[in-house]
Amino acid sequence: NNTHCWHDLDAATGDQRPGIYPSNWAPLWATTESSIPFDLPDGVAEASVGGLEKSGLLCSSGILTSTYVSGEQWDAPNLWAPLQHLVVVGLAQVPGRGAELARDLATRWVNVCDQAWQKEGYLLEKYAADGDAGLGGEYEVQIGFGW
Repeated sequence: NNTHCWHDLDAATGDQRPGIYPSNWAPLWATTESSIPFDLPDGVAEASVGGLEKSGLLCSSGILTSTYVSGEQWDAPNLWAPLQHLVVVGLAQVPGRGAELARDLATRWVNVCDQAWQKEGYLLEKYAADGDAGLGGEYEVQIGFGW
């Protein structure tokens, strides 16, 4: 499709589920050490990287959990460390722009974490797109929590 990503399939209706999430590009990081998964046709991985760049998920701190502002912790404006890791490792396996974007996103995230550490002396479970503490959810933002 023109978004150059994969969408979940609704098993009951057979329709693709709408929504922009980093998991829409999971085939890029669900890889082995030797190749992009599923023997993607030539150009598909590269086009998918372009789709990710245009998705609205990239921000100055890394990659958002979604493009939706719902007030929940799993949506914008939040960023979670495990998601940053998956995306960076996966993109690094796509030669050219994928690897470049991986380095760029890793640098963005490490800078956010370094600034937080320098300021507070600890890391949080999630951060917002502006580098401050993440927002939303059923509880206050936790120190550490999976780091």
